[in-house]
Amino acid sequence: MAMRFRSHILLTATLSLLLMGGTSCTREPRKGTDGLVLLSLDTRAGDPGYAGTFRVALFNTDYEFSGRSGSYCTETQTHVDANTGTPRTWLLPCRVDDAGAPLKEDGSALTGSETLADADHRSAYGLRWDPELTAGTTLGASLVVVSPAVRIRPDENQAVYAYVDWTPDKALYISDPPASNSPFSGSWLDGQYVYTSGGEGARVPDLLDRRATIAIEIKCGELATGSVQSVTASNLVVSDRYYLRKAAASEDVQVGFTLNNAADYRHADLSGTQTLFDCGGTPMTLVKANDDVWLSTDAGPENRLYLPSYNYADETMDDALRPVITVKLGADPADPVVAKVVLNQKLDPMKHYIYTLYLSKAHVDITLTPLDWDDLGSLDASTVTPTYLGSVAYDTDWEQGGGGTGSGWHTD
Repeated sequence: MAMRFRSHILLTATLSLLLMGGTSCTREPRKGTDGLVLLSLDTRAGDPGYAGTFRVALFNTDYEFSGRSGSYCTETQTHVDANTGTPRTWLLPCRVDDAGAPLKEDGSALTGSETLADADHRSAYGLRWDPELTAGTTLGASLVVVSPAVRIRPDENQAVYAYVDWTPDKALYISDPPASNSPFSGSWLDGQYVYTSGGEGARVPDLLDRRATIAIEIKCGELATGSVQSVTASNLVVSDRYYLRKAAASEDVQVGFTLNNAADYRHADLSGTQTLFDCGGTPMTLVKANDDVWLSTDAGPENRLYLPSYNYADETMDDALRPVITVKLGADPADPVVAKVVLNQKLDPMKHYIYTLYLSKAHVDITLTPLDWDDLGSLDASTVTPTYLGSVAYDTDWEQGGGGTGSGWHTD
């Protein structure tokens, strides 16, 4: 079954830890008590029809991964509070595979005719909370949630770090870690303990697809006509880890993708390439008087590049880690003029960026237009003012017809 949100939908979750029943009085949690964590989901931004799975990871007082996580889905159960008569609705635990797909009690996948209601909802698959997981007199914890409920893994070098595997071809929604932990207190629930959390750590921020997308647009600048032979993208991330939380005692691992982590914690595979256009021997000609424009995504949504939402403008970042767009220009395929555009902007999650390249005699001018993406549908850039980024120079002038490679930014 499809495990996608409509990409503009942001979800929040409030945390309560409970064992089923009705509340009667307040106490401190008993040491060694292992309670089920149930999540209450607030879809403030819409799409009540979303059906999917979530996994929540538990971090302790030092923001270290506790080793515990649990999976849930959008199937719910409702409990009426014995004191107030107020109904409370909770997401059901859900058995899933490593990719977050729901499973039945026998471990098999749901068939086409089955829904989340047919999945295995036994409490063993939810997150289990034990007060002894946190040290000191104040029981503190925080949560990070991912959807679909993919497997959350401890780092092999330092298990205090937790990560999920990330690839650009699949939507994976991840919440930011709360700014602080939350204290936990306990109360009786029909003779059993209920753990209720409060404070910042009890609030799970919006879940965001941590991808950005880009399209390349080419127009004539100073040139009356321009010939385009090919447009390719390279240095693309094929896979990476996304670390969910930074432990308090270490600087080795940052929250997010590993591009700027210490060497031992860098796992980005940058071997990806993608051809956005190839003339096949006959260059495409753009005529300025005709307002000719080539846009990579006009060929289909598969020409939208998915990239990690990452700050490529970080001055400490090695240029070798940045994506590169290579454009071959000129009427003679045997002797192209080549411009290389190295992407060095901050890309935000769930944003679509149009890089417009204006062809001139000795350089390519570049502008950037950021848009909210909408699940590969139409994008209206008419109300957004592009930002001028600078230009990339050729080694030889266009008029000379010679080849050569230009790269790097200048703004003069």
